[in-house]
Amino acid sequence: MSQSYEVRVHGKGFQIETADGVTRRDFEALRRVKAVGPFEANAAAIATIKKELSEDARFGDLQLQPEEALLLVKECYRVLWLMAAFTKSPGGFVFIEPERPGVSQMQ
Repeated sequence: MSQSYEVRVHGKGFQIETADGVTRRDFEALRRVKAVGPFEANAAAIATIKKELSEDARFGDLQLQPEEALLLVKECYRVLWLMAAFTKSPGGFVFIEPERPGVSQMQ
């Protein structure tokens, strides 16, 4: 029997064209999926994000370089049926600067 899961995915090493040239961006995304277990939920969330990135015109400039870009599951948890029934499924992307070794993010 399938259950609802929320999966937080981190996209690492994506390239996006800006007015200043090509820059690397990471992102975080949270997706709610139905699956029989956490392993299947992780796979379904990654497949959903790949589909969204490839089909949505807003992400036309986002380039996935398979040898450099990664989609990593950061967190996966089961959603209670009451929450799944009465709350909106999360969507969207939060783009962030990638971490650089030796450079402090706090200033």
